[in-house]
Amino acid sequence: MPRLIPRLVQALRNAPLITAAAESSSAPIQRPNPRPKSQWVPPPPPPNFSIEGRKKSFLLERNPIINRRIYRRHKTLPPVVRLGKFVKAGPKDVDKPRRMSVQERQWYSDPYLRMLSSTVRMCEYTQTHLPSDFMIRIARARVEQPSSARMSTIAIPDGIEHPKWQSRRSGYGFYMVCRREAAAEFFKKGSWHGSHTHSHLLQYITHLLQLRVLQEIEWLAEQLRLRPRGASDKPLLRRLTRAEWSEFRTTGVIPYDGAVAIIVVPPVNKNPETKKRPEPHSSSLPPASGEAFPNKPFKPLPPLSVLHPISSSEPEDGSNLGLHIPLPNPRVPLYNGPALMPSRPMRAALYEKLNHLLFVERRARWRQDIQQSLKSTSSPDEISPQLSRADEKHSHAYLLCSDAGSLLRADAVPLAIALWRLRMWEGEGWKEQWKFILPTEHKP
Repeated sequence: MPRLIPRLVQALRNAPLITAAAESSSAPIQRPNPRPKSQWVPPPPPPNFSIEGRKKSFLLERNPIINRRIYRRHKTLPPVVRLGKFVKAGPKDVDKPRRMSVQERQWYSDPYLRMLSSTVRMCEYTQTHLPSDFMIRIARARVEQPSSARMSTIAIPDGIEHPKWQSRRSGYGFYMVCRREAAAEFFKKGSWHGSHTHSHLLQYITHLLQLRVLQEIEWLAEQLRLRPRGASDKPLLRRLTRAEWSEFRTTGVIPYDGAVAIIVVPPVNKNPETKKRPEPHSSSLPPASGEAFPNKPFKPLPPLSVLHPISSSEPEDGSNLGLHIPLPNPRVPLYNGPALMPSRPMRAALYEKLNHLLFVERRARWRQDIQQSLKSTSSPDEISPQLSRADEKHSHAYLLCSDAGSLLRADAVPLAIALWRLRMWEGEGWKEQWKFILPTEHKP
């Protein structure tokens, strides 16, 4: 031990210093992807409860009463979207990896089914059980007080950011319904089980939910960059033309199969004083108030989201799912950028990352068109698109799609879920008849 301590001290001195800027970096954390383990085993034959031909007691044979572990059931590994070329089952593996069918991919590409299938947890405030995607996790953290060297325990949001950027904290925590009004009512006392709550806790949760949207866009662009095939057939994100946007505003119906969201994000205007646009901000720390909101009277913001019906050729009576009951018409949310992210630096980052995602899609289509032109005998004039007119120019509306075909390229469902969670946090995702979300008489 006396020889080990000096070497440890010398190693700590030579170790590189981790600054606060490095900790708040927006670069994703690289972690190895462990192979999932399965506990599934073939079930034993059912026990024989008959008394005919029995020479000994039932309890002396293998039975589910005494040998409960043998008859315990385990789930098999879930199917995956894609199986790698070198993924093979071992000689001792009884649960072999399986690829999703077309129907399973269709279910998996639905953001609402994905949210409903998340782990069920109980809300600390309302005492109701909901899927975890409908709630926010709050954990404890010990921090040093700036006025003294004492450590204090505070309540902070946990697990909101993408796990590639920020890992989830271990330890004790609780879940709360993803709604600002419920969180404000719960933290009204300013403390929870000895943990202090900051006065800007709700604003920080809002910032992390907005940051999760930016992280999902960046991660989706990285997936598309690594898998560029099928960009012309199944685009995940594209901009509506002015003619399509005008037709949509006239009819109010989204005529696109597989649409899960429409995001309207115009470019951020220049500051009238500095004559410059705000710099994009995508850090875990909220931007400064002076940069986020300029000193000028605000115009009334549009609603954060509006649900629009979608025109689909599939029947709406549930016959395709084996049901004989009427189903509600599917609706797609339209998100307004100024209300989605009122902060100018955050909205500038949203506009930048959406355009970068479009650039990745455009480059993948360009490479695919070149490969098709080399294989075909058509002239380059027939392949290259003509110059667009005024109506064919792009608008500020971005169409996000997700279906069974696009899931083979990349998964756009987490982005749709991040947008919907931000919508629920602002109170637009809950119906009025859900009175238990905000109980009138509750004693925390």
